[in-house]
Amino acid sequence: MISEPGFYAEMEGEEYFSDPCSEPSLNQSGIPDLIGRSPYHFAYKHPRLNPYGRTESGDKAQWLGSAAHRLALGRGKEISTIRYADYQSSAARDARDQAIANGRIPILERDLVRARDMAEILKRQIAETLEGSPYETEVVIAWVEETQYGPIWCRGMLDVWCEAQSMALDPKALRIAATPQAFAKTAADSGYDIQAVFYRRGLSKLIEGQARFVNLVVESMPPHGAQAFELDEASRHVAERQVAQAMELFAKCLHSGQWPSYPRGVQALSTPTYYQNQALNR
Repeated sequence: MISEPGFYAEMEGEEYFSDPCSEPSLNQSGIPDLIGRSPYHFAYKHPRLNPYGRTESGDKAQWLGSAAHRLALGRGKEISTIRYADYQSSAARDARDQAIANGRIPILERDLVRARDMAEILKRQIAETLEGSPYETEVVIAWVEETQYGPIWCRGMLDVWCEAQSMALDPKALRIAATPQAFAKTAADSGYDIQAVFYRRGLSKLIEGQARFVNLVVESMPPHGAQAFELDEASRHVAERQVAQAMELFAKCLHSGQWPSYPRGVQALSTPTYYQNQALNR
């Protein structure tokens, strides 16, 4: 169990995802459920609050990204090459399911070539962004936040941490274009803005000065264009309010032992304005 705030560079992913803090902790991946759905949904997926909650096994796109992550960073789940053209045959599906059952990343041979190409691009991005400085991969951080309901533990895993530059990098292999317009929407929809602010906040508790958090985005389809992105001040401000709200709500639920679902009773429903305008125009 983690009992002191700090950096934990040697922790395995499985141990981190089981929540090794001395009390149930908050991590960034749960915040969208906590404030966007309900504490009940959050608690259902939390490994300490519900050890029997179901986990998703992923899909081909996620496996491709995970394989690129493994090849670029040298950490994460091992790769199992599925030596079939696709998953149409029962033998291919059996091989895929066996890899998942063994905690490995299943990936078709043709997709492994793409994963290797993406990994090489990510390695170059990391070296360029950090200006050649040394770095560590999959570094776990844990810290304590004070709230009006009492202290809470928070945790995160930095894909890339460079102490010399005080910079965390988060490589992402995505099906979208690696442009500011496309990634801005994906960042908002997937909570990547919340992730950036949450990790920056944690790092500020553990180091002197202000740390930076940069997303390295590579396109999963050839020719694998890539760009690096960092939240602007306005976006950080919005995400900071969401993170602060999540911390207070998590603390309230944790210390009371109550994880409520959606409000009871009949709720007023308003259809979107654009839909109403289209109907009126017709």
